Amino acid sequence: MLVLDDVGVSFGRRRALDGLRLELPERGVVAVVGPNGAGKSTLLDVLAGFLRESTGRVLGSRDGLERGLRWRRQNAARLHQGRVLPQGVQTFELLSLARNPTNARWMFGTMLPRRVLDYSDLELAPPFLDVLRLAAVGADMPLDWLSWGQARTVAFVTASLAPKAYVLLDEPFANLSPALVEATSLGISELARERLVVVVEHDLDALLGIANQVVVLVGGRLQGVFAPAALSRDALLSFFVSG
Repeated sequence: MLVLDDVGVSFGRRRALDGLRLELPERGVVAVVGPNGAGKSTLLDVLAGFLRESTGRVLGSRDGLERGLRWRRQNAARLHQGRVLPQGVQTFELLSLARNPTNARWMFGTMLPRRVLDYSDLELAPPFLDVLRLAAVGADMPLDWLSWGQARTVAFVTASLAPKAYVLLDEPFANLSPALVEATSLGISELARERLVVVVEHDLDALLGIANQVVVLVGGRLQGVFAPAALSRDALLSFFVSG
C-alpha cells in the first residue's frame, strides 16, 4: 500500500518523527503503539495528508510513485481523538453520505422524504449494526443530541463506510464500555479483510487481539515492527518505560 521512506516531521526544534522507514500492507490491522509523545498521532496525520513531512517521502509500495498530500487526503478515512461531526443532520444522513458521497445534496436542503428511518437501506455489516445498537444510536437521532461516546461510535462507523483505500483510527476504544470495545474490535477486523486499517490505541489487550502487525514508536523513532504473537503485554510496556 504505502512506504514511508526516511520520513521526518519537525515542529520547530522538536522532532516528532525521525527517519521513519516503514512499509504498510494492502490490508490488515497495523497497530501503532508507544508512550505519549512517541509520534503516533503525527504518523496518522502524515498518512491522512493533514500534515506534510519535513523530510523523506511517502511512496506507493507497488509503483514507487510519490503519494502527495492530495492523494492521501483523497484515499484516507480518519477517526480523530476528538468529536468531529457536522451539526444539523441526522445519523442516517451522515452515514448515507459516507457510504455514497453523491448524496451530498441532502446536506444542502434537499432532505430525505419524511418516513421512519432505519439502517436497513445502508446494508451495514453486522458488526457495525451491533456497534450502533449497543451505543443506543437511532437512525433518526440528530448528531447534536449524541453523547460523547455515541458521537465517537458514529464517527467510527462513518470512517468505516467511507469508500477510501485505507482507514486511520485514533483511539477508537477510548471511554467505551467493554461490550462496545468488543463490538468495535469486530468491526475493525471486518474492515481489515479488504482494507488497510492503522490503529493508535492505549488499550493494549484489545489492540493485540485484532492486530496483524505492531509498529512500536518511541521518541519519534521506529523501534521495530512485530507480529502480535511475538510480543507480550509486558514486552510492549517495556517500550513505554524506556520512552
